[in-house]
Amino acid sequence: LYAPTFRAWGNWWAPECGNLDGQLNDDEEFIVKPHMITKRLMANKKRAHITEIDSMIPSTEYLLRAGVLITDYSSIMFDAFVMRTPVVLFAKDKFKYLRERGLYLSYPDWYSDYLCETEDDLVRTIRQAEWTPHMEELREYHAGACDGRSTERCIDLIRSML
Repeated sequence: LYAPTFRAWGNWWAPECGNLDGQLNDDEEFIVKPHMITKRLMANKKRAHITEIDSMIPSTEYLLRAGVLITDYSSIMFDAFVMRTPVVLFAKDKFKYLRERGLYLSYPDWYSDYLCETEDDLVRTIRQAEWTPHMEELREYHAGACDGRSTERCIDLIRSML
């Protein structure tokens, strides 16, 4: 699942679909989920292994089926951490994005073990991506409280304040 974040500078990257599509095996599918503000990333061309879904469809059902999440700086990576789905960062515009928008934590160290900046590295990086001990640390740091007990903790906090 490829889910990039919004950029104010427009449609920054339409995948090199011909090259990417030709590198994928018959049992591989590349799902493109544009940011809801971006709407469309690809032209309406039929590809054997690449499908762009409607930007307004919730990402959850696709993320549940994804073997790997490919994103850049999008917060969808935190959903992937909860599900223990490996995250590949595809950051073709890393320097511009960091200069214009910035991030809260050190990039890419606090977001993923896998970073690629060119389309040529993308398929290779996706295929090697797996859940790592460092990603488990990131999961615990970013989503450690996602244990099904958050309501109980909120009630306990409210009771302690009464």
